[in-house]
Amino acid sequence: MIFAMPWNPINKRQPDYDFHAEWEALQLLGEAVILFDYDALLNDEEWVNPFRVRAQATTILYRGWMLTEEQYNRFENGLRGVGFTTLQRTDQYVTVHYFPYAYKYSDTLHQYSPNTDIIVGEEFHTQSIAIHLDYKPYIVKDWVKSAKGVENAMHVKKPMDAKAARRTIENMIESRKMYGFNKGIVSKEYIPINEIDGIKQEFRAFILNGQIISIDANNEEGVHFDPIVPNILLRIANELDSTFMTIDFALAGDKKPFILETGAGEVSGLATTANPLAFYKKLLDVLYDNK
Repeated sequence: MIFAMPWNPINKRQPDYDFHAEWEALQLLGEAVILFDYDALLNDEEWVNPFRVRAQATTILYRGWMLTEEQYNRFENGLRGVGFTTLQRTDQYVTVHYFPYAYKYSDTLHQYSPNTDIIVGEEFHTQSIAIHLDYKPYIVKDWVKSAKGVENAMHVKKPMDAKAARRTIENMIESRKMYGFNKGIVSKEYIPINEIDGIKQEFRAFILNGQIISIDANNEEGVHFDPIVPNILLRIANELDSTFMTIDFALAGDKKPFILETGAGEVSGLATTANPLAFYKKLLDVLYDNK
């Protein structure tokens, strides 16, 4: 197994800043990491050269910035051209990276997710969304990410106010276009997340080869959840035939878990409370046990 990360454009011998802690953890564990030109990959320019120097090709596990379906396919095909394989095929990556596909193919995910309305493209009708979501407040995002942190671009509090709802959705679309709007609009019924001392109980789980390698809180360590949760997460991963994925979940006011998002393991960041060294130790244990 060889790991691949975007290099730092200023210093190509170092990873991009956001992945430095993970790179250091892999160095301590003695794992090989190839750094490459992420921007060249995005622009369909020469990016595969760093991989050519390896005497023996093997499987590549990418950890880096998000890739669209087309970009990940380019990544997979480029590596295949020099004798490598990716840990996860493009079709597997796409199914978990774009939430609507996961929502469609996993009955368990459907069961534990808020009521959801899915639109392909940018055209939408607020009345249709409101009807689908029973006129309840909802969160809007594209097929991958929300516009969290942008004013009035996420939470539709009054679905019956069509003008206000349209403004919120349009704000989300315009904000996401700065980073690459992903395929369409996802509207999810708003479920308040339980809080302890003002901190929301949100978690990110990484699942590799049918095993949970980590569940970490996004804001606070040591918060507990129902023991049934790992079984729910594994059922979802199995139904999606996923090799490497993440599932974000939260606890509602009654402490019941519900699913926030799915993601591809390659492009999902570690939770804020995660320990990179412990994360990669477990990841490597699972990888080598499943050879």
